[in-house]
Amino acid sequence: MNVQTTRVNTVLQVFAQSWPDLWRLSACGVTPGIQSIPALVDVEAYTLESNKTPGRVRLLMISGLGHNDGEADLGLAALKRFNDRAGQLSRKIALTVVPFCNPDGNHDLSSGYPPVDDFYNHPETPEQRYLWRWTCLQAPDLLLEIRAGGSVRWMANQAAAHLQPALGNAPGILDAASLPAAIGIGSPCGLAPIPGLILETPSENLAEELDRLWDAISAGSNSLTISPARRSLESRYARSYIDVARILASVYGYLLATSKSGTHWEPRDQGLDGGLVSSLRALL
Repeated sequence: MNVQTTRVNTVLQVFAQSWPDLWRLSACGVTPGIQSIPALVDVEAYTLESNKTPGRVRLLMISGLGHNDGEADLGLAALKRFNDRAGQLSRKIALTVVPFCNPDGNHDLSSGYPPVDDFYNHPETPEQRYLWRWTCLQAPDLLLEIRAGGSVRWMANQAAAHLQPALGNAPGILDAASLPAAIGIGSPCGLAPIPGLILETPSENLAEELDRLWDAISAGSNSLTISPARRSLESRYARSYIDVARILASVYGYLLATSKSGTHWEPRDQGLDGGLVSSLRALL
């Protein structure tokens, strides 16, 4: 683990240990150098609805995708700013943070989405694959990437058009292959679009610009609702066991089997582990 990753991980551990009712320490993937990509995850990130305040906006904030180590510092500063206002904001926003997405720093991960080949076995940039899949299945209501810049500039993907007026009529994202842009169209990971923003800013403007976004979310003035991706994921959670079994069986096939109790259909075992085969057999 390099010095910057160790420092980021230490800071996130402090937040998780100091505010266990808000966050827990996790990871969203690994690098070719077998370094984990640390993440600070909201404690309710994997629940269907908040037990604290129904309707909390799920915000995923990422930084440090390029070669600029300073962007990890921006990500940590953004986390600290949120924590300074947590008494107010945590009732409205469920924040998950990945401040240093590129620990190895061997490749620029700010573009090249969606990834299309080799996935987690990719020899050079498995981090892109982890980030893409993990973000999709987090299904946040809003994805925010923070980048270092010489001046302030907001950009919004197609799914975040409703946020543009609150951010000074933010233009569209120029790089269609960036993570926030690509995740806002089509059916990412077979789900649905996620609203996404990019904030380019000098460090001295970071707090002001974040407050601008967070205040708009808290006020409910931007019509930010459950993301299409989250709705799609929730519809999957709502499926019955038999519906799931039919979907799996449609992929792995059926086998006409005969036993003492008679003839019946059961799943064809094509690489499924015994436990899953037994479960499907009981359901079909």
